[in-house]
Amino acid sequence: MSDKKMPVGRPKKSVTASARCEFRVEPERKLIYEARAESQELKLSAWLKALADKDCGLEE
Repeated sequence: MSDKKMPVGRPKKSVTASARCEFRVEPERKLIYEARAESQELKLSAWLKALADKDCGLEE
C-alpha cells in the first residue's frame, strides 16, 4: 500500500463564486424558467447567469 493519502472532500475549484443574487418570482414563472434551462441542459442558476452575462457583454 502507498503512504500517500487521498484528499478528503470535493476538489478545489480554480474559480470560486461566493457572492449571491436572489430574487422572487411567481411560481408559474419559475416553472417556465426551469423548463427553458432544462431544455438547454443547464441548471436554473447557470441559465440565469448566462442570460445576465450575455446582456452585460460578459459572455465567455
